[in-house]
Amino acid sequence: CESVRNISHNIMPEALNKYGINEAVNDLVLRSIYPGFDIYFSCFGMKERLNPEIELNLYRILEEVLSNIVRHANATEAFIQLTKTDNEIWLTIEDNGIGFLSDVSNSNGDGIKNIQARTAILNGNCTIESAKEKGTFIFIKIPV
Repeated sequence: CESVRNISHNIMPEALNKYGINEAVNDLVLRSIYPGFDIYFSCFGMKERLNPEIELNLYRILEEVLSNIVRHANATEAFIQLTKTDNEIWLTIEDNGIGFLSDVSNSNGDGIKNIQARTAILNGNCTIESAKEKGTFIFIKIPV
């Protein structure tokens, strides 16, 4: 029973399904915190639920990014901002970690490819900037 519950949670997180992206990200942030690492999340302009495909892909992007920050960045802080304007959604994620590359376009990592693929599914644009010892900045813009 526990395995089936975990599989179904991985397919569609309960908080996302019930409450939407804002609450789901809050829940994800709480599950990603550990001693010595702080995550700050702010959300602007989200007065109503988004298209379920957009919510799920944004959530999965954030899961990937936070997982990579926790596992690889040695960061002490991460900042997440989700903003909805009249015709776009902006997702920014920034950390103060060790960074990883000067040119992410040459990365062979599946994580970056997954982020870019999920952004492309939503007809969005993804910019990733990272440099050794200077952290990482990710900006995703999705039309709505």
